Amino acid sequence: MKATLKEMYSLELSGSLDEFWPNDEEYFGIPIRLMIGTEDSSSSDSFDIFVCTPSWIANQMDSDKYVWGRHMLIVNEYDLSVIKQAIERYIAACTGKDWLTIARKLSGMGAWEFEEYEP
Repeated sequence: MKATLKEMYSLELSGSLDEFWPNDEEYFGIPIRLMIGTEDSSSSDSFDIFVCTPSWIANQMDSDKYVWGRHMLIVNEYDLSVIKQAIERYIAACTGKDWLTIARKLSGMGAWEFEEYEP
């Protein structure tokens, strides 16, 4: 079974990621929601990541003295095609016998909406 990226957007933007451009492409941080499901299904689950640059992290370190790093994708500059390519490569490497197996692997990249769900 394989996973595929079905949709990618930011809850902080009024428009699409295709229309977004940061004021400084080498200094930005933006949360992104990924909707991922299996190739053979129209359903998907959400996985949240934070995409930022090293200079954004450095600035947070200067002001807050720390920054959490889980579920982050760090890039040198804003390039949506590079960001999407990195995400799609990670997703392509997450295969398994069922969706639960795949989703657990994907949760290493992004915060899965059901990550701590207990039935």
